[in-house]
Amino acid sequence: MKSTNCVTPAIATVLLFLSLSVSPLVFAEEMILGKSYSVNPGTEPGTYVCKWGDETVNWKPQPWHPQDYKDVGPNIYDRWTQPGLPYPWEKPVAERVKQDGAEVHDRSYTALYFNEFGENYITEWSIDLISPNGTHRDKRLFEWMISYRQNQEGLPESLVGKVRAQYMFTFVEPNDFRALGISTTIYHGDKYNDEFLYTPASRRVRRLPQGARQDIIPGTIVRWEDFPQVKPFKDIGYEVVGHTLYAGQPDGTMGFSFETKGEKINTGIDGVCEPSVILELTPKSGSYWYAKQRRIIGIKTGSSWYEEVFDSKGEVIRQRVNRRAIASSDARLQNANEDLEDWQMIWAGEFFFEPKTGFRMDWYMNEFWINYDGMPRDVVNLDNLSKEPVRKILFWE
Repeated sequence: MKSTNCVTPAIATVLLFLSLSVSPLVFAEEMILGKSYSVNPGTEPGTYVCKWGDETVNWKPQPWHPQDYKDVGPNIYDRWTQPGLPYPWEKPVAERVKQDGAEVHDRSYTALYFNEFGENYITEWSIDLISPNGTHRDKRLFEWMISYRQNQEGLPESLVGKVRAQYMFTFVEPNDFRALGISTTIYHGDKYNDEFLYTPASRRVRRLPQGARQDIIPGTIVRWEDFPQVKPFKDIGYEVVGHTLYAGQPDGTMGFSFETKGEKINTGIDGVCEPSVILELTPKSGSYWYAKQRRIIGIKTGSSWYEEVFDSKGEVIRQRVNRRAIASSDARLQNANEDLEDWQMIWAGEFFFEPKTGFRMDWYMNEFWINYDGMPRDVVNLDNLSKEPVRKILFWE
């Protein structure tokens, strides 16, 4: 397995000191937005103290952390600042902090989670919808993604160089949801996604208009626009309103506990101790489903770690906590793949909670395959969407 070395000489020296129990220990510092950022070992083994300007955050290993995250702690975020990385990490940190709100949004909700750095991927997902009284209404679905960054095979000549990726998912459980699915085409440039929905009750594929983005995805508490949206909407304002050293959420709360099935399965990095942008989204229309969103987005990883949604009264109506998987070292990867780099990130899963209704939803990855040799490059198409992809639902051997 290929691995890009993300450990600086200063950090390597400290790791050597750690193994020899030598002190004092001092990690290298860097300047971000004119403020000193440092990561130093904490008082307990395996812990770290992070400082950015006047802010201090303590980092400790958690049950959902993968081993490589536990090994180097918050220093792992340097993997996404190395020279020579592809979009959306091709700019150095000094340039990233100059991005306006629309670009921050664009980069945080695009290629990070779709493995566009390879040929394809297949993922089995779960959606656990939990009512206030603890009743479950759980679902399972499969997703197929074809990337065209490196390989244009399968695209008609008119779309070569224009399409970044295509993906499709289909519900397989419960039976009354089986075959419900969506197909998405993601474009380069300013063109919005093309979205097509198949509903088995009507046996019809229809294009989803931009106006449908506010609609709730059937059987969930999220909206169509919560899917990674490539381009910022013109009727929403995106503004960087501040910066913070992300401290995570309180122990034992959603996404920072290890209680639900989704939290046990959805291992990954959680963004704690990453210098971050505070991004606010404000619809220009007063009739939008929310009045404001606030997100915390890592400057190094580019990942959106936490989100609050407010109504017109300024009250929180939804919270969202994210974890992201490092593809090369995630235990859910089903096929050994030597082509993966250690900076390739997968969506992994998200946790949603509505404080006013009491509903909670865990959306998380169970298993995934990357660069699966037997996956046809034409599998993502509207014909297959309406046929529960090739009926076999998984592989084509």
